[in-house]
Amino acid sequence: MAVLKAACFLLLFAGRGDAQIYYCALTDVVTITVDGSFAPFPLKDSVLKTQLVVDTDSGKVFHPFFGNSQYDFLTILDHGSEISAFKVVANSKESSRLEDGVAGFRNAAFFQLFTYEEGTKKPFMAIDANGMAIGVCE
Repeated sequence: MAVLKAACFLLLFAGRGDAQIYYCALTDVVTITVDGSFAPFPLKDSVLKTQLVVDTDSGKVFHPFFGNSQYDFLTILDHGSEISAFKVVANSKESSRLEDGVAGFRNAAFFQLFTYEEGTKKPFMAIDANGMAIGVCE
């Protein structure tokens, strides 16, 4: 499924010369427990087989669990450079689940890509209500 989404993303952005696209492999995924410690993500084995895709121009991160493309509001905090990391925060509008009607909450996600690292491999971290994912982008 994640590969299909990545393929759709590529078709959508084909021919756009201004976008910086990264393809990312997840190396670990965790969730936080009630006592504040990390535990393995419930679907860890299958999630580690997926790919995360990042468009640094739009700030969109495509992934079924750790993406932000479904959120209504994206803010690029830092475009990244040789000395700073690319950072984007995203949040949903209130009542982010349609079946809830009007709920008084918002979902949020944070993504950071360490663009300042030398070479083609760039580490990343993604945090949202599902937990945290880390890995490497190229």
